[in-house]
Amino acid sequence: MVKLISHTAVLVMLLAAISLFFILFENCENILSNVNRAITDKGVVYQTSETCEEKIVSGAEITGMIRNGPETDIYINSVHVPAHTDADSFDYSVIDISASYAVEYVFSPAGETESIKFIKR
Repeated sequence: MVKLISHTAVLVMLLAAISLFFILFENCENILSNVNRAITDKGVVYQTSETCEEKIVSGAEITGMIRNGPETDIYINSVHVPAHTDADSFDYSVIDISASYAVEYVFSPAGETESIKFIKR
């Protein structure tokens, strides 16, 4: 007898839940459409100022970059330093440690960094 009552109670609760779902389903469509509209509305992804400031680094920073093993090709005043250059065999005389260098990044069409150019100022 107790089993019959518990099964009946579960069945009534299940029917009530399903009925409530279908009664509220009309409002769910409006809520879901609002959520989908909010997700698809991109808005401003990235905002930048119109001024373009030139990035300046010292020769010591370039030396440190080469000692750490560059992950991309580097050009120092048109001297090519390939990616993953051995720091011990590199000729550091092409870098003036006390000088300032302007940095220019060269990107691939996919947005990946192809090389970095350092031009002495």
